[in-house]
Amino acid sequence: MGSGEWENEVVRSVAWVPDDDPKRDWNVAAELAVDWVEERCKLEGASGILVTNALGDLGVPALEGFERRHSRVSRRSRRLGHGSSPVLSYVPTYDDLEFAAGLAHGSSLAVVESVAYPLYGWAAWFGALNLVTGEPAPDLEKGVREAANRLRSYGKSAFADPFDKQRAWSIVNDLRAGGHLDRDLLLGAALAAGVPARGIKNLGRLI
Repeated sequence: MGSGEWENEVVRSVAWVPDDDPKRDWNVAAELAVDWVEERCKLEGASGILVTNALGDLGVPALEGFERRHSRVSRRSRRLGHGSSPVLSYVPTYDDLEFAAGLAHGSSLAVVESVAYPLYGWAAWFGALNLVTGEPAPDLEKGVREAANRLRSYGKSAFADPFDKQRAWSIVNDLRAGGHLDRDLLLGAALAAGVPARGIKNLGRLI
C-alpha cells in the first residue's frame, strides 16, 4: 500500500508524527501534521477537523491556528461533525483514534502520537506516511499482520466472550512462542485491523 494510502478507501490517505524524539517540541510535531492536513484540505476541497481528548486550551500555537481556520471536536462534543473531512488527531487514546477515523471516513487522517499510546503498529498496518522522515511506516511482519486479522475475527465482543478471549489468548501465545510478540505493535495493528477500542484495552490486559 505505502505512501499513506489506506486500503478499501475507508480513509484515502494516512499520515503520522511518531513520538520518537523526546527533544521534539509539541508545536513542531503539530506543525508537521497541520501542514499535511492543510494540503489534503486543498486537494479535497474540504474543511478540516481537529480531534483532541478534550476541548480545553492546548497551548500549541499550530493547533490553535488550525482550529481558527477549521473546526475542533472531541468524543464528548455535542456537535460531532461529519465524515468525509480531513482530520488531525492530536495525541489520541485508542478511543480517540477510533472516533477520529470515523470522522475521516472517505477522506484523510493525520495523527500526532504520544508515548502513552504508541501507534507504530497502527501506522505500519496502513503504510502511513511518517511526516518526520517523509517515508512510509515499515511493513508489518506477515505473522503479525495475520495475527491482527485473526484478532479482528474474534474481537467483535471486545474479547468479553469466553470463547473469543480464549482464541485471543491462543493467538498471543503463538506470537510469544515464535518470539514475535511486541505488545504495543500488536495492539496498534489490531486497532487498525478493526478490533474496537474497547477490545484493544481488553487485549492489552490479556497480554
